[in-house]
Amino acid sequence: MTSAALSLQKSAIDGVFPGEGHRSQDPGSDGTIQGAQTAGRRPFVLEGTPISILGFDAPWHRYTDTSEVQVSAPLLKQPSSWDWSHRKMEKYLAQKHSVAWGIAQIAQSGGVTAEVLFTSGGSGRCFTLRPPTRSDVPLQWAHVGCGAITNDLADILCDEMTGGDLLRYFNDILGTNVSLDIPGMSNFLDEIRRSSHDFGAAYGKVRAWWAQPWSRDPIEALSEAMRYRNVSVNYERSVEMIRQDDVDAFSTKVSSIPPRRIWDLYSNRVLPYGDVLIRGILAGSHPPFDKFPDVLWTVSHSWVAAEARKSVWTPINGNQWPVPIPCATTLEHVRIELLNTGAEYVWPDVLCLRQQGRDEDEAVRIEEWKVDVPTIGYVYRGSPIYRPCATYFNGLGLPIDLTPDALASETHWLNRVWTLQETLPSWVPCGLTGRGPPASPGTTALFSQHAALLRRMEDNDTLVQELQRRACSSALDRIAGLAYVLGCATLPLYHAGADVEDAWHLLLQHAPGAWRLVVMCAHAADAPFALFPSWDAYIAGPTLRAPGLSPLLMGLELVNTELRRTDGPAQYRHWAQIFGPCRVVGTTAAGDGVQPRFEVHLSPGKGARAGVFTTRGAHGVLLEEIDYHLVLLDDSERDSDSFAEISHCIVVEVVAKGYKESSDRRSRAVEVIKWAVLKVERANVTGPRPDEVEEYTEVIYLREEEALRRTAYKERYMEAFRVMTERQDTLIISE
Repeated sequence: MTSAALSLQKSAIDGVFPGEGHRSQDPGSDGTIQGAQTAGRRPFVLEGTPISILGFDAPWHRYTDTSEVQVSAPLLKQPSSWDWSHRKMEKYLAQKHSVAWGIAQIAQSGGVTAEVLFTSGGSGRCFTLRPPTRSDVPLQWAHVGCGAITNDLADILCDEMTGGDLLRYFNDILGTNVSLDIPGMSNFLDEIRRSSHDFGAAYGKVRAWWAQPWSRDPIEALSEAMRYRNVSVNYERSVEMIRQDDVDAFSTKVSSIPPRRIWDLYSNRVLPYGDVLIRGILAGSHPPFDKFPDVLWTVSHSWVAAEARKSVWTPINGNQWPVPIPCATTLEHVRIELLNTGAEYVWPDVLCLRQQGRDEDEAVRIEEWKVDVPTIGYVYRGSPIYRPCATYFNGLGLPIDLTPDALASETHWLNRVWTLQETLPSWVPCGLTGRGPPASPGTTALFSQHAALLRRMEDNDTLVQELQRRACSSALDRIAGLAYVLGCATLPLYHAGADVEDAWHLLLQHAPGAWRLVVMCAHAADAPFALFPSWDAYIAGPTLRAPGLSPLLMGLELVNTELRRTDGPAQYRHWAQIFGPCRVVGTTAAGDGVQPRFEVHLSPGKGARAGVFTTRGAHGVLLEEIDYHLVLLDDSERDSDSFAEISHCIVVEVVAKGYKESSDRRSRAVEVIKWAVLKVERANVTGPRPDEVEEYTEVIYLREEEALRRTAYKERYMEAFRVMTERQDTLIISE
C-alpha cells in the first residue's frame, strides 16, 4: 500500500479531511468510521485501489445511507439507452451525485494525482488534457483518455495535410488499420479534407462511425463510410429546409426541431447535428425527429453579470462568433470537466446557439434565433428524457457557491427564467469543489426547491410563481421560456423586438388546450369580454385556483388551426355540457374574506326546481335579470345523479345555436360570449337534475370585438366593467 493511501485511510478513521484539521462537529466519541457515519458522512473508496476517505454526502441527500461509495471517472458511464423508468433514473443519479461529491473530496485531499483519478479507458491513442490554470473544481484539473485529442492536434490546418496524413491520424487516434490503397479512399479523404478547416473538424466528421465498418470487406466498408457521410449531409439539408419554411411563416410546424450544432468534446469542435445523428442510427435509434442519440447531453448554466464575463474567439466554433463565458474560467476547463463526467457530445448555448459577434453576421443570427430560441426546450426535454443535463448553478465552468448571497443572486441558476425549461430530473451537478461540509439551511432550501419544482412543473400556479420570482432581460424571455415548458406541439417564432401582448396571444394559440382552459378559468380578464388575461394580468397571478379540469372537455381548441401560421386573431371552442337558461343572483357581496354566494334560478319552462350553490371565488361581470347559460366544468367524471363534481362554471350569453352536420353524426353547437367564471363549492351544490342539462355541445367563444357587436347588453356591460376597473376589482354583480 502506498504512503498516500495509508495517509488517506488514517485521515478517514480520524474523521478528518486531510489538510483541513479537526472540526468541532467531528462525529463519534470512539473516532471510528461507524461513529462518524452518524453525522452525515460516508466512506468513499477509489475503485480498484485501497484509497478511501470519510467524506460528506451530496447536500440534497438526507444522509440516511451511510454505505460505502465506490468512485471512479468518468462519473456517468454511457448505458445502452437513457430510456429508463423514473425510479431507476432517480436511484442511479442519487448514486452518481454521491460519487461526484466523493471524487471531488478525494481529489482535494491531495493524496492522489488528478491523472490517476481522472483516467478513463477505451481503444486507440490516449491523450492527457490539462487546462491552462488550475481551478477550484477537481474535475477540471486533468483528463486522461482515448480519443479526446489535444488542441495542438485539433488546430492543424487541413490545407497543410494530405488525405494520407488524415488517414494516419485517424488510424493512430482510433486504433484502426485502414489502408489508403482501398479504391476510392483517397477521393473520400480529400473530400473530408477540403470540407474541413482544420484536423479537429475533420476528425469530428468521421469519429462517430469510423471504427464501425472496417472489420468487413474494405470496398464495402468504404461504401458504408461514404453512406454515413451522405446521411449526415443530406439530413442537414432537409432540416434546414424545414427551418426556412418555418421562418417564412409565423411558427414552427413541429416543436421537435433538432439543434443546428453540437459540441464534440473529443474533437473539441462544434459540428452540425447530423454528424452525431449517425451515432443514433448505428445504435438502432428511432428516426431523428422522434429521438435524440443517447450520447447527446445538454449543459445548463446561469449567465453571470456582464462585467463578470468575457467574449473569446475560438477555433472550437470555427471563430464564427465570440463565445461569452465567465472571466474566471475557460472553455478548456469546461471541456475537461464534462469529459470526466462522462459526456461525449453536448449542447451548450454559448457554443451552439449563434451569439452576437460581427456586424455583418447579425442578420444571420436574427434569422437563426427565430427558430432556434423557441426550440431550445426540445434540446433539453426531447426523448430520451433522461439524457444527462450537466448543470452549473453559478455560471458556466464556475465552482458551486452555496453562500446565502450567491443563492439570493439574480444570476443564480435557480433564479433565472431561461433555466425553467432546463429543470430536469436527470440533472448532474457540475462545479463541485469537494471543500468543507456542504449541508446548511441554505443548501437544503436550494435543492428542496429544485426537487419541488420538478414535481409541480405542470401546475399553472407553480409556473406563475416561478415566472414572477425569476429574473430575465425582458418579458419576451418569460414568454419564450414558458412555451416549451408547456409542451406546445407547435411554437411561435422568436422576434426580439415583438410587442409583449402580441407574443403572449401568439403563445396562447400554440399552447395545449387544457392549459388554455385553466388560464381562462383561473385568471381574470382585464379587457371587455376577453377570454384571456393580458400578459401583465397573467403574470400578476391567478384569481381562482383551477389545478385540473376534466380531460373530457378536450381543452380549449382553436377553431381554425391554420391561424397558428399567420398573425390573424384566433377564435376558440371546446366541447362541454351547457346548462340553462338561468339567472345568477348574488346574495352575499365579495370582499373582506367573504366568498360571494350565488343562486341559480331556472327560467320558466325548465321545471320548478332551483339550484343553489356557494362559490369559492369568481371573476368577471354579472348582471341581474339576464338569462345566462352555464358551461359546466368538472375535475373528474360527474356523478350521474348530481352536480357534485362540478368545480367551475363559465357564465355565458348565448347569441346563436344550431346543429352541425358531418358524415357520421349531427352535433349541437352554440356561439357564446364569456361574462364570468365561478368556482363552485361542490359540497353545497343542490338543484337541477342531470336530465335538465344539455348534451355535450360545441361551445364557440366570440372574440372581444365580435362580442361587443353582438351582445344584447353592451351599454350595461361596459358601465359595469368600467366601475369594476375603477375599483380595481375582478368581479362585479350589478343590477
